[in-house]
Amino acid sequence: MGKKKRILLNPKKFGKKHFEFLDNLDGTDDNVISSTVVPASLRTLNLTNKGDRTISVSAELYGSGSSIANLQLFVMTTGGVALATAVTSSEEPAIASSGSTGFLYNTALPALQDASGNPFVFPQGRARIKAVVSGSSPEISLTQNITVPLNPIGITSALLSSSLSSTGALTIDCTAGLVGTGPQHGSGSGVGSSQVYAITASVGHGFHIGISGSLTGSLTLSDHSGFATTPNYHGSSSVTLLSSASVAALASQDLTVTFTPLDVNGSQSTGDSVSTTFSVPFA
Repeated sequence: MGKKKRILLNPKKFGKKHFEFLDNLDGTDDNVISSTVVPASLRTLNLTNKGDRTISVSAELYGSGSSIANLQLFVMTTGGVALATAVTSSEEPAIASSGSTGFLYNTALPALQDASGNPFVFPQGRARIKAVVSGSSPEISLTQNITVPLNPIGITSALLSSSLSSTGALTIDCTAGLVGTGPQHGSGSGVGSSQVYAITASVGHGFHIGISGSLTGSLTLSDHSGFATTPNYHGSSSVTLLSSASVAALASQDLTVTFTPLDVNGSQSTGDSVSTTFSVPFA
C-alpha cells in the first residue's frame, strides 16, 4: 500500500508523522485540516491524574473537524467496576484552539466534571472515560483507562486525639494540629483550597464527626442527627461535640470519636476516616 493511501485511509495511525502533507490537501497551509478527503478521528484522549482523586481531560481531533463543535465525556468505570449507567459529564467542551496537530478540546475546570457540574472525585482504582464528538455519524469516539491512586489525605488517630479537649465539654480544636500530608480530595479541580488538608481557619477544609456509645441526655449532637458536620469552608475556631451538661448525663463508658474529611463537594472521604476512644466521666 502506498504511503499517501495509508495516510488517507488510516490518519489515526499514520497522520501524526505526515500532518503537513494532510494540511496541504485543503489548499491552505494553516495547521488546520478542513479537507473532506480526510476522515475525522479522535487521535488522542489524554487522561492525567491530578493527585487528589480527580482526572484532567484533553482531546485532539484530527481530520476535517471545522464544523464539529463539542465533545461529550462519559465515565464508564470507577474503582475498577463498570457502571450500570455511564455518568455523563455536564460539560461538553468546545474546540478550544487549533495547532500543528489539529483541533484541541480542553475542559473548563482542570478536572472532569460530574453530571451536576461538580468536580468528579473518583474512588481508588481503574477509571474508564469515553469521549464522543457530538453529532458525529458514524460515531467519532475514543476510550481511555487510567488508574486512580489511593492519594491518602494523611490524617492520623494521634492527631485527632491531640485536637480533642475533654475538660467539662468535649470539643475539637480547629486552629492547629489536625493537618494531613496530602490535599483535600477534589481540590486539584481548581475548586476549594489546594493546600494540604487542614481544618485550620486559614484553610478550613470540611470534616464530619461521629460519636458512638450510649449517648443520653441533652446532647449538642442531637441537632445534627447524632453527628456534627461543618460546611466545606468552615470558619469556626472550635466545634463543641458534647456540652458539659451532656457529658455529665452520660453513664460511665468508653466513647469512640470518628473523624472523616470531606471532599470539595461536601462528600465524606470515608477511606481516610480515623478514630480515637476516650472514657467518661473525664478524669
